[in-house]
Amino acid sequence: EEAVVDGDKVEKAEEEAVVDGGKAEKEDPYENLPEEDEPTDCSMCNTFRQGPCRTPWRKLERCFKDHEDEENGAVKCVDYFMPHQECLMNYTNLYMLVGNEMKQELIKDVEIAFDEDEKPAMPMPEIDWSLYLEFLQENGPTFRQTEPNLDKSTPLWKRFPPDTEPVLISLDTHLPSVDKKSGWILKVAYVLDQDEKVIGFQYSEGYGNLLKLSKGSDNEDSTDPEKKKLTLDESVKLGFFVIPSETKHIQIKAYYAENPVDANPEKDILDGCIKESPLHAIPTMSDIPKKKKKRKETAVTATTEEEA
Repeated sequence: EEAVVDGDKVEKAEEEAVVDGGKAEKEDPYENLPEEDEPTDCSMCNTFRQGPCRTPWRKLERCFKDHEDEENGAVKCVDYFMPHQECLMNYTNLYMLVGNEMKQELIKDVEIAFDEDEKPAMPMPEIDWSLYLEFLQENGPTFRQTEPNLDKSTPLWKRFPPDTEPVLISLDTHLPSVDKKSGWILKVAYVLDQDEKVIGFQYSEGYGNLLKLSKGSDNEDSTDPEKKKLTLDESVKLGFFVIPSETKHIQIKAYYAENPVDANPEKDILDGCIKESPLHAIPTMSDIPKKKKKRKETAVTATTEEEA
């Protein structure tokens, strides 16, 4: 009986050893990555290396790199993919801000390329503010998530307390695909706030298609005039967002460039301009439409002949 008991103990110990061995095998090889990131031109990598989802992303990024030359190597990174996706689902708006921050340098480079006389004024495009006004009506003008009195150079996503998912009010406007005066094509449009922070950005798909056509993409004969024709939409939708109590003014800018299909192929830089709207104050509580009060109907009492 003692031998049987001892035998059971041995079996149990072996089972525990197997379990412990399994745990050892599942130790995370990317748990203690160096804090310093490797240089990269990958815009997605540079975006997700910041913010609250940095840790799960760095594990996923490193796993992809370690297995990039292997067949079905991405399959080995499934365990790191889901934690990253779950984190992003909790901070969708925050990473929209991070992504826009990554465009600041791009916009700076674009604007430096143009002199002031190449930045003509344009009227403020029409914007439907009803969604923002509804938010104001429901939450009042004092709703605020961002830290007050921060330097205006502080990136928008860093103005929120840690682990905060920002409330963003999504709005949009439309810009002409073709500038009537010059005939140039809208290439890119963006929206800046009062601190010149990007709160909206949109490439023109139509311009991109023209660019491909000009280079003879998709086996098209770029010398055939009939094949150089491309119908553009009348306007391009430009989406942007407002941060309650943080966004005070907006400015819309539109980069128009000559049609690459018609341009001289020897040109390195095509002619163009950046059209700028004036700085526009966003609506306030005073702009909320007031409900009309119904007039009280005065009861009229019929007078009978006897009462008369």
